[in-house]
Amino acid sequence: MERRKALQQLFLGTGTLMVVPAALASCSKSSNAGAPLTGDLTLDLTSSKYSQLTQSGGSVIVGSTIVVNTGSDNFIALSAICTHAGCLVEYQSSQKDFYCPCHGSVFSTSGSVMRGPAGSPLAKYQTTYDATTKTVTVKGS
Repeated sequence: MERRKALQQLFLGTGTLMVVPAALASCSKSSNAGAPLTGDLTLDLTSSKYSQLTQSGGSVIVGSTIVVNTGSDNFIALSAICTHAGCLVEYQSSQKDFYCPCHGSVFSTSGSVMRGPAGSPLAKYQTTYDATTKTVTVKGS
């Protein structure tokens, strides 16, 4: 009976060593997490890379910035990094808000916290749209 118990402990310990690092890695901050936008960012909407921005409710993440087409050639840009744990937020076009899938924080289109655990707003950046060149420029801070 002692041998059986020793083998169970061995397998349990080995399983724990394999599961814990994977679980901890899933809680880590996004590798896309970066510093706040400091320079200007120009997005060419004729490029397939940014084609989602040609539709109302479309969004793209560029580095640590999320840009959203809110309709009628209006665009908003916010930090894409949740202020709670550094995960990437997602734009929910049906709700017209930003959601952090890691812990459930919700932010308004102005960046303010609508539901925690995040306690600080997302940084908001000024945007301009040039209909002639079909470019969106995001002004860094």
